[in-house]
Order: sequence, then structure tokens, then C-alpha cells
Amino acid sequence: YAMERSETEEKFDDGGTSQLLWQHLSSQLIFFVLFQFASFPHMVLSLHQKCIPVPDINKPQSTHAFAMTCIWIHLNRKAQNDNSTLQIPIPHSLKFHHEFLQQSLRNKSLQMNDYKIALLCNAYSTNSECFTLPMGALVETIYGNGIMRIPLPGTSCLASASITPLPMNLLDSLTVHAKMSLIHSIATRVIKLAHAKSSVALAPALVETYSRLLVYMEIESLGIKGFISQLLPTVFKSHAWGILHTLLEMFSYRMHHIQPHYRVQLLSHLHTLAAVAQTNQNQLHLCVESTALRLITALGSSEVQPQFTRFLSDPKTVLSAESEELNRALILTLARATHVTDFFTGSDSIQGTWCKDILQTIMSFTPHNWASHTLSCFPGPLQAFFKQNNVPQESRFNLKKNVEEEYRKWKSMTNENDIITHFSIQGSPPLFLCLLWKMLLDTDHINQIGYRVLERIGARALVAHVRTFADFLVYEFSTSAGGQQLNKCIEILNDMVWKYNIVTLDRLILCLAMRSHEGNEAQVCYFIIQLLLLKPNDFRNRVSDFVKENSPEHWLQNDWHTKHMNYHKKYPEKLYFEGLAEQVDPPVQIQSPYLPIYFGNVCLRFLPVFDIVIHRFLELYPVSKSLETLLDHLGGLYKFHGELFQILILSNTYMSKMRSPIPVFLLASFILCRQNYCLSVFIHIKCFCNFTFVFFSSTCSQPLVPRENITAWMNAIGLIITALPEPYWIVLHDRIVSVISSLRMSLYKDIMQISVSYFLVFHIKKVYIVDSIFSLPFVHQMKMCLNRSLHILIGVAFYDMLLNVDQCSTHLNYMDPICDFLYHMKYMFTGDSMKEQVEKIICNLKPALKLRLRFITHISKMEPAAVPPQAINSGSPAPQSNQVPASLPVTQ
Repeated sequence: YAMERSETEEKFDDGGTSQLLWQHLSSQLIFFVLFQFASFPHMVLSLHQKCIPVPDINKPQSTHAFAMTCIWIHLNRKAQNDNSTLQIPIPHSLKFHHEFLQQSLRNKSLQMNDYKIALLCNAYSTNSECFTLPMGALVETIYGNGIMRIPLPGTSCLASASITPLPMNLLDSLTVHAKMSLIHSIATRVIKLAHAKSSVALAPALVETYSRLLVYMEIESLGIKGFISQLLPTVFKSHAWGILHTLLEMFSYRMHHIQPHYRVQLLSHLHTLAAVAQTNQNQLHLCVESTALRLITALGSSEVQPQFTRFLSDPKTVLSAESEELNRALILTLARATHVTDFFTGSDSIQGTWCKDILQTIMSFTPHNWASHTLSCFPGPLQAFFKQNNVPQESRFNLKKNVEEEYRKWKSMTNENDIITHFSIQGSPPLFLCLLWKMLLDTDHINQIGYRVLERIGARALVAHVRTFADFLVYEFSTSAGGQQLNKCIEILNDMVWKYNIVTLDRLILCLAMRSHEGNEAQVCYFIIQLLLLKPNDFRNRVSDFVKENSPEHWLQNDWHTKHMNYHKKYPEKLYFEGLAEQVDPPVQIQSPYLPIYFGNVCLRFLPVFDIVIHRFLELYPVSKSLETLLDHLGGLYKFHGELFQILILSNTYMSKMRSPIPVFLLASFILCRQNYCLSVFIHIKCFCNFTFVFFSSTCSQPLVPRENITAWMNAIGLIITALPEPYWIVLHDRIVSVISSLRMSLYKDIMQISVSYFLVFHIKKVYIVDSIFSLPFVHQMKMCLNRSLHILIGVAFYDMLLNVDQCSTHLNYMDPICDFLYHMKYMFTGDSMKEQVEKIICNLKPALKLRLRFITHISKMEPAAVPPQAINSGSPAPQSNQVPASLPVTQ
């Protein structure tokens, strides 16, 4: 069937149905060879004698067609190296392919406009003499010529001039060995440049290509494992801060598909980096903290306990010694993980005290409290812990008093050196941003000494000033008389962010969102957040242009760098108080050169902060309605969100405690802004390691069979709907059942594929699964899951579903595919472990299904006569293993 489809299907080279059938067949063939059910030498020797023509090398499928020839070349090379006398001449059928490769190898000027380079890499990766030419062509493309330079965002930052990365189709076409050679070459070059402390940044094409290679799990040892354990420490020891910044940007904005233990390992590295004196500069410190925040908030709920229990003996390594915001974010992640894992497992074990040592260490590093409306959303043990470890807080009145006192000192002191020393010395009260606010409020001006103090304070200590400033703002706005005074406060606050560049928007919003205000002050705090995000056009324009000009599918782009530079030219990042330096009299010349920026901007940095803002708003009902306005203007950013499930799951915690229309709007906003990304999620980039969600995410976000747009939209909606608790999908479920039950649906022949495969949701022991179960991605994801009890649970659930459908239907059109799937589950996953439960169910099925499933139960005799003639199709499923029952009847 696959052969016939491949001869007639127009889209075979572009991922058509037959190509996917061939992929499935090839995976099964590999299985048979590995377990010695088939002989690989016999398969090679039995090639048909007719010469296979050379395919169109402009298409990626050509590398598949050349696979046999490449394998023969490698085997022959191995035989030569081993001095084997069993060298076999090239099979006649592969003669044209072999001649083409030989001829291509003689061409010394290879071009990147087809797949010839990939073919040569695949064929000669074990022959160093021949491999140098094609691999050299690849690396030369992304390294640049060593002479030309291009500017990067910021000042005094130049990079090698190559900007076009190797496309994913080309990388997909390379064998594992060729990929390993390419990534080893890139990593070696990066280390060499780090040791040399080169003033020229890496080429954008090299950085993007390296990011793409790191997602291939088959080259993990030289890929992400080498990146975390070797490359990153080496770059750090070399003090190559530009390359370090580049690697962190790659991890933040490109590497979405990384196993949790690597992410936690990187988090530990980042906390070590944050304490090093050399990282105490604005841009690098911001990048380190932003990356750490993204790592913490992106951890899957089922990943939190297994990963952090590894550090219970020494929790300091995965906690921040200084950043209260990062530690608060970790506590929110612990709370979310506790809620979700307990909800899905039905167990209270997660709600024990396993994380008590982590919480105590956090409180010793960064003592803090939580607002009562936030605490009410925490699991019981976390609520109890923070009630028992309450931290006294400074009153807002004392804060105001201290600011006034320091401001009087500022105005009374006359010696410049004394002023700079007093307000920047370590241990001084972190009130300087409050003083700058007072200066602007009183005089609309900040003098040069103010800039010098900011510069002397340093990036690390400035965070404490931002934290205090957030509390001071709430007090100022709470006591404002309104009217012109309030407008003046709003204007000054926006000037501090956008005009003077004193504090970045994402840092200020994060500090505001993480404060523990109560009652009216909490509402004022959220009011300030909303003003910062929406009142001026600065941030809204940035979001609008970024969403309009860019796509989240960066792996499909070859012009990201061009768009990136255009955006930064229009909206330059200013991280060294440039606006203030230009406004003071006389203006100050900025001395700090920028580290290379390849991917980041304020919009992308704001995304993990936006997650936190949304949940803070959901906690407090009086302000939750403001979410509609925020999402209306900024919700488009969520199509760039790498962990949409985490934001939805955490939202459910608060949604379940609220009975308001906001969750409905929130869900709709996510669907609308995320739709295009869901239509084409790429399996290389996004993968779920949380098995609770594997079974629906695999079929919804990784559909193997191309459909019309309507079914892709169903995938996008079903992916989100089915992740929510029952109250949010039960109405839709009832409606679908009603439609399916109607007589009109008998007109549609594809009812199983459209309605059942994408929408029917069942609930069994708190595990939600989309009923797109008879597809290859589901089977693939079941192989990933090593939990045998879960296999049995899911397997029995399938039979229960089949029994329900069988009893409610007079005739089934898709019995054979369903039975094939059930046989596959038995022989590949469950064996006879659920035989007892399954036999009881099969005995209650109608005769047609009983007949097809007779070998699952080993019921020796079935009466074929009891089966209606029209119910038997062209074939019945056959067992897919060598465990064929002895009583298997032979049909003549």
C-alpha cells in the first residue's frame, strides 16, 4: 500500500501520508533487525537487479533514496579497515547512485542550493579523506570568511558576517555521525575563540545552527550534555563574557526541548555565576537572572520533585543567595507542582515535607512573606510553613520616613565624592531609586552625580533598590491625591523606564508582581503594573511590531537575523542608563561595550514575567477583570511562549478557586494567539516528558498525517481544552456526544477521524486523554513511558471505551484499525498482564469484534457464522510478534 501511494502521491517529498507510512515501516524493520527477526545482510543482498535511478537532489527525500548506497559505502569502508576478505562489489541496482556520489566528490566547489553536500557527508563520514570536502563546505557557510564584519545590537559590538543558518531540512538529512561531526566542529571553534578572547562575536549563522543541532537527542553526548558540562564551564573559566551571554541567550530563546536534569544543572551553574564579581554588570546580570527565571518557571510539574530531591542534602546549589524574586518563583513552581501531581495521581505523598529543607534554605537566604490571597492558593503544607515562618515587614510609613531622611541628606551634601560614596557603599539602605523618583517629582531633573551613583552601585545591588522602589511606589500611589498629581506620578515612572533607562520594564514589573501587599495596597500595586504596561505606547508598540514582524517558528526561518536587527534599530535596548547619561549636564559618554545580542529583546524577556503577572491578577478578584485588557493588548506574545502548558496548568489552580468569566476569556485568548503555532508544532523543537500529558499532547501537537485546516484547528483547541479540569470541558463533551448521536452525523463518513480522534475526552482515575489513540505518535510516546502500571491502566481504558461504543452502535466501520492497535498494544507493551480484565470485556463485545480479538484472549473457538457478513472487511488483524498462539487457524 505504501509503495502504491508513493508512486501516485504528489506530496511524497513534502511529508505526505505515504512518506509517513514508510517511516513507520522502516522503524518496524529496524526493530526486526535488532531483535534478529530478520537478517540485514540478506536484505542488502536481495536488492533488485534493476538499477535505481538518481532522484531529484533538490528535495530532502533524495537522502532517503541514497541510504542504501551510503550504507554499502560504510560497510565496504569497514571491511577495508579490518582487512576483510569479504568485500562485496557494489550491487548492480545501486550503480547509478554510487557513480553520482563519486562524480560529486570530484567537484571541489560544492554549492548549498541542493542536498549534494548532505549526501556526500552521509556517504563518507567514516572516510576522513573524502569527508573533509563536504563538511568543510558546511562549516565555511556558517563560520564566515574571517574578514567581513557586521554590527550587532548595542554599541561597539561586531560579529563575523555569516547570517544565514543551515536549514532544518538539511540538518534532518544528515546522518547521526555527520551531525556529530558538525556539532563537534562548532563546539571546538567556540572553545577556541573563548580561549583567544576574540573581540569579534560569533557569526549569527553559527549560533543559530548550533542551537538547531542541540535539539537532536541522538547526538546528546556531544550536544546538550557537552554544552552544559564542558562548553559552558570552559567559556566561564576563560572569562569570555560575550560568548557566555550568547550561550545563555541560546538556552533562553532557542532550546525548548531539553531534559529536566540538564535544565536544573544549568540553574545551579547560573546561581554560581551570579555570585562572581565579573558578572556584576548590567547586561550579563540581567541575562543570568532572566535565564534562571525562565528555567524555574518552565519546569514541568512532574519534573519538580524528582529533580530537586537530588539536591536535598545541599539545596543551596539550586537556590539564589540574593534574588528574592527567583526564590519566590521557585516556591510558586513548587506550589504548582504539588497541586498538579497530586491532582493527577490522586496521592497525597507529594504534599508531604519533602521540600521543607528547600523552603527553610530559601527563608534563610531571602526571608519574605506571601499575601493572604496568594497563600490561599498554595497547597496546605506550604500554607502551614509560611504561617509558621512569618517574617516581620517594615511598615510603609517607616519606608516613607527613611526616604525623606535620605533625600534631605542628598540635598544637604555638597562634596561629590562624599555623595557617591554615601549612597553607593555596600550596606547603605537600598533607597536610591526612591531618591531619583523624588528628584524628578520635585525638579524634573537628575544631575550627573545621580548617574555616577547608579554606575557605582552595580547591577547586583541595584536589584535590592528596585525591590524597595516597588514598595515605595505602592505607598506613593496609595496616598496620591489623584488628578494632576497622579498623572505626574505616572509620567515620572514611565520616564524612569523609557526616557532615562534607569530600570528595565521586565525587572520592575517582576519586582512589583512579587511583592506581598494586602487589600487596597495590592490593588494599587496591580494598578501600577497595568499603567506601566498599557498607559504609554512604548511597550505596546514594541509588542505589536514584534508580533507582527516575527514568527515563533524560528527553526523554519533563514532571515531571523535581518528581522532581529531591524527591530533593534527601531527599538534599541538601553541597559546602561543611556537616557540618563544623555540628559545630564554635561552628557556622559557610555564606556561599557555591549555583549552580543542574537535573539533577545524586552518582549521575549517579559514573557515569563507575564506568566507571573497573570496569576497574581487571578488571585485577587477585584483586579482579575483587568486581565481582559492586558491580554487584549499583549496576549499576542503568547505565540512565542515555549511552555504554554505550564501557564495553563497553573492558571487552573486559580481558576478552580474562582467562579468568574475571566478564565473563559483567558482560555480563548490563549487559543487565538497560539493558533498558528499549534498548527505546525515541530517534533524536533517541542516534546513533553511529563507522561500525564504525553498521551494527548503527542497526538494533538505532533499529528503525523496531514489534514485539512479544520482538523488542525481542532488539534489546537483540543490540546488546550483537554488540559483543563472537567468543569471546563464537560459542556463541550456533552455537546459533541449529542452531535455524534444525532441522525445527521450518519451523512459523514469520516466521523471517527474528525470527531472521535480529536475531541472525545474520557476521565478515568484522574487521567485525561484525548481519544486520538489509534495513531502512531501515541504509540511512540507510550514507548517513552516506562511505567508498566500506566500501560495497563490505559490499555484497559481502551477496551472499556470500545465496549461502550460497541454497545451503543449497530455497526462499526473501523474495526480493523482499532483491533490492529489493540494487538500492537498487547505484543509491544502489556503482554498478558491485563488478560483477566480484558477477557471479561471482550466476552461482552459483539461477534464481529470477538472474532477479530480472539487471539488476545486465547479463546480457542469462535463461531464465524455468528458474524454478519457485511461486518467482515478485507482482513483481520494478525498478531505482530513471534508469540503466535498454537491454535491459530489457517484460512484457505
